[in-house]
Amino acid sequence: MRFADLQHIDSLVHNVWDATALFCLEDHALRYTDLGSQMSEWSGQRLSDSTVTQTVKRLFRAGMVETIKDNDGARTVSRYALTDAGRARLAKLRVLQSAGAAARTEARPPHATRDGATHGIARQSTSADDSTMAWDDRDPGGAQEPVDGSANRFDIFKPHPARRYNYWLGGKDHYPADRQSAAEIEKVMPSVVMGARENRKFQRRVVRFLAAEAGIRQFLDIGTGLPAPDNTHEVAQAIDPTSRIVYVDNDPLVLANARALLTGTSEGRTAYIDADLREPEKILGHPDLRGTLDLDQPVALLLIAVLHFIVDDEDPYGLVARLLGKLAPGSYVAITNVTQDFMPAEQVEVVNAAASTGRHGQVRFRSAAELGQFFEGTDLVPPGICSVADWQRDESPPPPAADVSCLGGVARVP
Repeated sequence: MRFADLQHIDSLVHNVWDATALFCLEDHALRYTDLGSQMSEWSGQRLSDSTVTQTVKRLFRAGMVETIKDNDGARTVSRYALTDAGRARLAKLRVLQSAGAAARTEARPPHATRDGATHGIARQSTSADDSTMAWDDRDPGGAQEPVDGSANRFDIFKPHPARRYNYWLGGKDHYPADRQSAAEIEKVMPSVVMGARENRKFQRRVVRFLAAEAGIRQFLDIGTGLPAPDNTHEVAQAIDPTSRIVYVDNDPLVLANARALLTGTSEGRTAYIDADLREPEKILGHPDLRGTLDLDQPVALLLIAVLHFIVDDEDPYGLVARLLGKLAPGSYVAITNVTQDFMPAEQVEVVNAAASTGRHGQVRFRSAAELGQFFEGTDLVPPGICSVADWQRDESPPPPAADVSCLGGVARVP
């Protein structure tokens, strides 16, 4: 290689944030705030507004980025998009990326790679990959990324169940793709919004019951979701500050927010594990779990709004049985799952037809009888399996079960 070749490579990258912005703008025009968020998540670093602003200015001066305007409801929105010059530069950067990926692959054993990264963002197989309704398009191919917990799997252009759920709860951690997906689901299943909110209230009541009445001091919350009011550790540690909680999710945005926001009491312990419900042994054997929970003592296993993303051919009953089989006598399990039990037949047809398009992932509605199979060998806590809005409700009168479409139950492990 000649020195001039090195100079040319240096001129292609010039500034790492310029190259990062080009990759982030490859497929979509972005608003300023979304570009900054994507750059931060893609790089794993928190970028200042100044860094993003200077990056955009440099790309404008180089003729690689332009502004486009479109209407978003009642207002005009400005977005940044690549020009032909920007795409030409990106094509050259792609060559460098491919060479780098090949070098990394040669430098590590095959088992240390994960197929399916897109734009340097590794594909995810989430504990909540939207469930046998195919409510998600996956983008195959691309470079390989190391599987060491650092691979960034964040993509704001594909709806994600945790962000969509956050939207239904009235949170702020969601993007246009999540909101659009949520709106499409709401059209065919209006009960989903109230169902999400009543599901959250159910979780709060369950944790309070387990901590205050059942005396549970250890909690394993799988499929945590994004932080929202009354998180598991907040409710449990308000009753006993020594309570210990392990949160499990495999979405990088969820874990980043959890580590930043879900801080427990000094007397208790709170840990976060990047893992999938489909890998119970990995969860139970994880050193962070073993360092936080004592599995020889009772543990409350929370599977809140997560099992409906596990379809039949993934052995959902076996997964739950493997988890329960490792818990000490006196442990508890709480499960919720969306249901069609209260839907009229014509709505069931509409929902299933919409689901068959595969636009929003996959979901497995379960009847009360099917949900009951998860609790085989345990002792159900009254009132048994019911609408999540009805379970030991201590608030205003519950909404009709048809307006919630979500079942739940709690049981003790003998």
